[in-house]
This record gives sequence, C-alpha cells and structure tokens, in this order.
Amino acid sequence: MSSKNLIAELNSPRMFYKDITFDWKESPYIFVGALEDFEDDQSTAAINMVYLGEKCLDFIEKNRSFGRKYRIELRPNKSQWNLYLHIDSVAWFDALINKCTDDERLNKARSYVDNVRNSYNPPRAETSDYEPVLAKQYCPYHTECVKHKKKCAHFHSTPEIYCDAMSAQKHRPNRPCNWYVENERIVPFDSRLLYDKYRVDDNDDWILTSRQSNVREILVFPLKHKTNKELVKSKSFWLWVFEDVVNKFFGKFQPNEYPVNCFALNFGEWESEESVDRYAINCHGHLHLQLKLELVKKMEEKFLAMRGKVDDPTHYGLKDCQELETSRLLSMENSRISHKLDLIFNTLELIKAHLKIPELTTPESR
Repeated sequence: MSSKNLIAELNSPRMFYKDITFDWKESPYIFVGALEDFEDDQSTAAINMVYLGEKCLDFIEKNRSFGRKYRIELRPNKSQWNLYLHIDSVAWFDALINKCTDDERLNKARSYVDNVRNSYNPPRAETSDYEPVLAKQYCPYHTECVKHKKKCAHFHSTPEIYCDAMSAQKHRPNRPCNWYVENERIVPFDSRLLYDKYRVDDNDDWILTSRQSNVREILVFPLKHKTNKELVKSKSFWLWVFEDVVNKFFGKFQPNEYPVNCFALNFGEWESEESVDRYAINCHGHLHLQLKLELVKKMEEKFLAMRGKVDDPTHYGLKDCQELETSRLLSMENSRISHKLDLIFNTLELIKAHLKIPELTTPESR
C-alpha cells in the first residue's frame, strides 16, 4: 500500500469504528461510538459523525419497527464525545416480546425508566435580565399563498425567508414545505449583526435561529430544502457547525469552556411534531444545539433573539419514560402485582385448610 493510501486509510473512520454493534436489547438509549479529541480535529470529527450517522440510519432501515421516531445525539463525556441513538421506548419494549420473558422485559424497562429519572437533576429556576422578544404572527402557509397567488390573511405577517420545495405528505398529496423563519428569531453569526435587517446572501447555506419557547437552544436550518437524513450524512454541514458556529462564533463568547451540551437531530414523529406541517414525511431539516447557560447569558446583550432563553431544553428521555410507563409499564406491573397477590392469597388458603384454622367471624355474620 502506498504512503498516500495508508494516510487515507488511517484517516478513515472505519479505522476507529471497526465493530459497531447496536446493543438495543438492554436499553432504547443506544451507545454507538465515541469521537475522541473532538475539539482538536474538526475535520476528522465531521468525517466520523457522517460515518456514525450513516450507521444509525442503516440500523433503522434494517429495523423498521424503530423508524416511527428516533433521535441521534452527540453528548460530551470528559475528553471524548459519545454518540447515541435514542429509539422510541414503546417500540423498543414491544420488540423485546420474542427476545426475552415478560418478567425480563418489565425489569429492563423499569431499570431504564428509573435510571433516566435518577440521573435527571431538576433545573433551577433561572432568571434573565431581559424580557424575551415576541415574534409577529406569521402566515404558516405563506408558500401555498404564493403558489396560488393569494394574499396572506390580513392579520398575518409575511415571512421573508421560506422554503417553497415540494414535500411528501402523510395521507394527502404533496404540498409545499411551508418552512419559514421568524425575523425576530434570527441569530446573526457574522457582520450582519450590525444590519438593521438581516439579509440572506447568495452564497449562504445555513441560518441560525432561537426557539419560540424560552429554552437554551439554537436551531441550525439549511436555507435550501434538506432533510435530517441528508444533514447527518453531510461532512460540509458538520464541519461548518463544529468550526464556524461553535469554535469561531460561540468561541468569541466562551473561549475557555466548550459551549454546547448536546448536538441532536430528530427523525420521524419527534421531528414532525416541531414542524409547521405535521403531516410532512421529510420535514425541513434542522439541528438542535443545546447551549450552556453561561453562553446564553453572554449572548443576550448582543442578540435580541437570545433574550430570555435561559430555560432547560426538552428532556426527551423523561418524555419517553412517561410514554413507556403510561402505555405499557404500569398496566403490566399492576397485573403482575395482582397475580402475585392472588398466589399469596391462595397459598394462605391452603395453609389454613391444612392447619384446619376456622374462618374468622364477625358479630354481623353470627
């Protein structure tokens, strides 16, 4: 092998992840792989993210029962960052039916729920020195209005940045994507911070926005229609996020500590429930950047869109546990308890009969 080919092979993610096993039978929160030296080599980190992301999509493709909703997360763990695939816990629980006994299923599910809850630290009530900036009420179907040459309702503002690509739909014909940007939510990441009005340049590929809710998240959207399945497989996307957004942009505010707690991409119902169009099959993709409180506090002064965004982001693990408990666990656990009580009662009856213990009587029964 030539030295050039050897270097290429050493830089290949396959050298680091020879044996990726998706051990889903113990937990719906599956460890996929780790990115070592994450902060030092952004290019390699981007390559490895693409490789691991593709492996996650391949796993879902081979296990269609997990495809209804899932989430890919990159989380910090000391000197390395761990990548996880979070699958729907109800689908996971149902998939265990032929893999283990009912008691084993219940024990695994209860262990997962308890571990998630025990590791969760309730947030402090954070306060901000700034009032959140309210957005106007924008037309949620502006693209369709444009397509059919109609005016938006008089009480709606017209979004200036929107997507007019056609999007596949559930249970109905294809429709325009209808994704749009609220001007008040835009977070300018370059010299456009000085502009009175944000303008999209011809060479722009992405845009940053805050959330409508007051949580510590920034969303990264592609300006042209791309799905999350496309984003997770794009090296240029990850390199831009790691290098330009996190290192250069966030690094100005927080140079001594890594400013992001989690990178996350939602798929399926977890993605569409955040979309303007919940019937869309392949929504306009977006990456969640969960930020540290210190970073948000420093950004509030400069960016109107970040003011008041100090609350904890959505904890999908807790939501998942609640759904697993209410739809599966509680009824089965109650049934198991009832069955054990019946066994205890029957055993006591046998003991009484063996010892010839008379029935207890009350004054009313005499």
